Amino acid sequence: NDQHSFVVNPNNPNDMLVGNDGGVYGLSYDPLTNSWSFNTTMNKTLGLTHLALTVSDLNRSFQFYHDVFGMLAVYREPHFLQAQTPGARDVLVLEEGTDGVGQSGGIKHFGFRLADPRDIDKAALAIERAGGKVKHRGEFVPGEPYVFFTDPDGYEVEVWYELPTDTVR
Repeated sequence: NDQHSFVVNPNNPNDMLVGNDGGVYGLSYDPLTNSWSFNTTMNKTLGLTHLALTVSDLNRSFQFYHDVFGMLAVYREPHFLQAQTPGARDVLVLEEGTDGVGQSGGIKHFGFRLADPRDIDKAALAIERAGGKVKHRGEFVPGEPYVFFTDPDGYEVEVWYELPTDTVR
């Protein structure tokens, strides 16, 4: 048993949180039934919500992502900006700086999923017009087109369409 942390709810000692390599879980004791329940769904999220990049020129980088994906600035400071894709809840954070610009730190690439596969040519054209460089394009399987490109700071990005899949497991 490799539990890293254990916290008892001060308002109800029958409710606890247990943390280990697999995440955080709820552990509850029901004195009426003299039973324990283990909640393994404590880490439910809305998915990956944001990515932060160090960029050399905040305005240039924002303009690029605006021109390619229609991203809108939702929060801005002189050297920091949060942008969202219209109709989505994703956030791209751009922080102006010099350390690590264009370096992925082990992340190979990040991607934007198209709503319609017919938009792949329009996306590739927008990438090039906005100052990006298309590195490779094709189809993963028939009906799933993709484009890998680099943005003005050299980050590798993918835009692709994914066929609907059964996500029930």
